[in-house]
Amino acid sequence: MEQPDSGPDLRRLRYFVSVAEELSFSRAAERLYISQQPLSAAIQKLERDLGVRLFDRSSRRVALTAAGEALLPRARVAVAAAEEAYAAARNAAKGIAGVLRVGVSHGAHPTAMAILDEVTARHHEVEVEISQDATGPLVAQLRAHRIDILVGASVHGPSTLARDLVRLDKAFLVVHPGSVHASRRSVRLGELSGETFVIARETVAPGYNEALIAMCVDAGFTPTTLTSPGLVAPPGVPPEDWVVILNRPAVSIMQLEFEPVFVPLVPPRYFRIELVWRPDGETSLIDSCRSAAAAVGRRERWTIRHSPT
Repeated sequence: MEQPDSGPDLRRLRYFVSVAEELSFSRAAERLYISQQPLSAAIQKLERDLGVRLFDRSSRRVALTAAGEALLPRARVAVAAAEEAYAAARNAAKGIAGVLRVGVSHGAHPTAMAILDEVTARHHEVEVEISQDATGPLVAQLRAHRIDILVGASVHGPSTLARDLVRLDKAFLVVHPGSVHASRRSVRLGELSGETFVIARETVAPGYNEALIAMCVDAGFTPTTLTSPGLVAPPGVPPEDWVVILNRPAVSIMQLEFEPVFVPLVPPRYFRIELVWRPDGETSLIDSCRSAAAAVGRRERWTIRHSPT
């Protein structure tokens, strides 16, 4: 009779995590750069060692069993811890104290760069790796232990994630030069109740949508919305027919075919830019990032709500 291994096999755990995240043996094999047969054999061996089935398999779908669901978060932690341990050993040999993996959302880019400049100025031995994306995908990366901390604007995520408010970044009405609002010096949000507001797909930036709708409700109306397919203007709709509420960095990455006009809101409205991390991942590197963010925030007065001029 085959005896179970004396301890967990990290390679098999890594294979399990890949299949669990892809819910496909073929896609997981491509992601791992191996053929499907050894991947399937490794999962079967892991199931025999544990004495449970981890996946329900059929010709049409792969699904996690209850045992698989229970194993997945712990397997992610184990694999991430092993990868961090290996990286620490390699970095020590290179004279690097650690690698801080930072996710940066588009609307938080200038804020994040100021924070990371402070981190590297304080800690020359720390290496910083940056992943830039919308907040939805970045939260998924954070939860999957692929990044250590996220600097994001209007971050929507589970209450289990830890947060520090870093900045209150001013929101603007952003319009086409041909809009009836383009020549205004300022506008009250309540005056825009008849406008169509561009929002993001829920998988891309759910926190932004939530923040925008909350601003409008606070101003006394529920907005009419138009969903953009990505970081672009909505196709097939004249730009004079819609408006968007954003901070300046977020507008800079939109693929607009016109020079946008920024109209201040009165009273001012703000997007929250936050540091977000997993409590189980709170290391000295994350503490260094939080300390740097707090120092820059105090110096730049990032959390002060400025009155209209």
